[in-house]
Amino acid sequence: MGVWVRRIVITALLLIGLPLLGLSAGFALLRGCKEADAESWRSLGAPAEVPVAIVDADLDTVCVRGQDGSLFECDHTGPTKDNACWKEVDQPREKDPYVEHRNTYQGDISSPPGPVKDALDVSRQFAERASHARYALLEDGSVWLWDYHADANTSLLLLAGPPIIGLALAIGIVLVIWLVAGLRALMRGLKAKGES
Repeated sequence: MGVWVRRIVITALLLIGLPLLGLSAGFALLRGCKEADAESWRSLGAPAEVPVAIVDADLDTVCVRGQDGSLFECDHTGPTKDNACWKEVDQPREKDPYVEHRNTYQGDISSPPGPVKDALDVSRQFAERASHARYALLEDGSVWLWDYHADANTSLLLLAGPPIIGLALAIGIVLVIWLVAGLRALMRGLKAKGES
């Protein structure tokens, strides 16, 4: 196989292979992000009064009823350690009108870290984004949260970015290969002219 044929084959392999490698890396990144997101339960602690039921929730807050009938709410957008999010309230706050209750996530969710006394699923879905949350009240009185957020724009970036980077890298390598080959041919031509 001639030198030029070898360079053409290497060029074709690079221009096809690196973008395909990038595409497979994009799918692996997307799968890894989804699996990592869907595995995590986190503790919201427990209110001052032992809760008996989940009353209401949205993606950012959960409200539970204590044994004595009092209501406690946790806004978990802030700190949650040492039960910092729990406040006693007169009634649950008004929830986001786009949040749906009992609309369960269709994928696999790991089990909460203990026996469940009560649970509530909430979700909010738009054309390009979806958010799901599951609240679990465990028998020990602690409340746990599992949440998952999917964004079409992020998924598109994870799928399209690596192949584009692979193609750019392939083009760069191919340009260097052909530039070096051209310079060598030019030098050989100049050397042959000088000897004649």
